[in-house]
Amino acid sequence: MEKNIKCAFTGHRKINITEELKEQFRLEILRLIQNGCTEFINGGALGFDMFAALEIIKLKSHYPVRIK
Repeated sequence: MEKNIKCAFTGHRKINITEELKEQFRLEILRLIQNGCTEFINGGALGFDMFAALEIIKLKSHYPVRIK
């Protein structure tokens, strides 16, 4: 039986997005994918929500994940 693990992200609207944050987030997304996450759900507010969605979209071409 294949698991369908979903992960959700939401965060602050005002956030300082640094290169370090981008790298840490990317590594966390890869860890979640390796642990079976196949679907990512995030809010639509400006700030962290949009950042998370855009970073996952970048990885989507390399990994079989969905984003909602």
